[in-house]
Amino acid sequence: MTTIFEQDTMSPAILVTGASRGIGEAVYRRLARDGHPVIGTYHTSSIPAARLAEELEQEPFVQVDLADEASVGALMDGLRGRPLKALINNAGVIEFETFGKFDLGIWQRSFAVHCDAALKLALGLQEAIQDGGSIINITSTDAFLGGFDTLSYAASKSALDSLTKSLAINLGPRNIRANAIAPGWIDTDMGTRFAEYVAGMTPLHRLGRPDDIAGIASFLISDDAAFVTGQTIVADGGYYLVDPVMKWEAADNET
Repeated sequence: MTTIFEQDTMSPAILVTGASRGIGEAVYRRLARDGHPVIGTYHTSSIPAARLAEELEQEPFVQVDLADEASVGALMDGLRGRPLKALINNAGVIEFETFGKFDLGIWQRSFAVHCDAALKLALGLQEAIQDGGSIINITSTDAFLGGFDTLSYAASKSALDSLTKSLAINLGPRNIRANAIAPGWIDTDMGTRFAEYVAGMTPLHRLGRPDDIAGIASFLISDDAAFVTGQTIVADGGYYLVDPVMKWEAADNET
């Protein structure tokens, strides 16, 4: 089996899925600048991926369709023999749906990318992850709520949050830690026209930045987090602490 990498590049690497843009790009940049060899995957953004790897002097990105079992299998085959320090399951999809005309295809794609691929990679690469290594799953604060038009996204992220805990208890004997990061509203190209409203409702009075999530990922793979596993770190600027009605009521009482 031909591997993706030259055999002399045997330093433990970090695999980051969906690393060509958004949160994944920020995580990729941060870990590369921390001095780690980083392997990124992309789905369709080949030119940004190539430029990013060249800029940071990293190995070429790997194209993978995480909703396709054969593509995921090819990724793992290509990594054969390469030790890993960490696996970061970041790649995500969000498609809006209506409850009255629910599309099971969206449901299936959401679970395939967010949950199925994360499990397959964890199982398939567990021997490659060195003792003391880490798995980080990027979930969402949507995992803790119901969805009006994002049922599939919310449910699949909730499943990924639960999977994180299962990975933690099963890989713990090898001192491999599994944690999740649940971003709230982050200013990326998946943004919303409600951004200004959200920032106003957030105690820190801003949207999150991709670098905010990258910093947490850097911490979780470090020795400073050596006793942290099975946890979900919420990074939402305090947004879900706020009851909007109570906030409006307090503002009204001040006038």
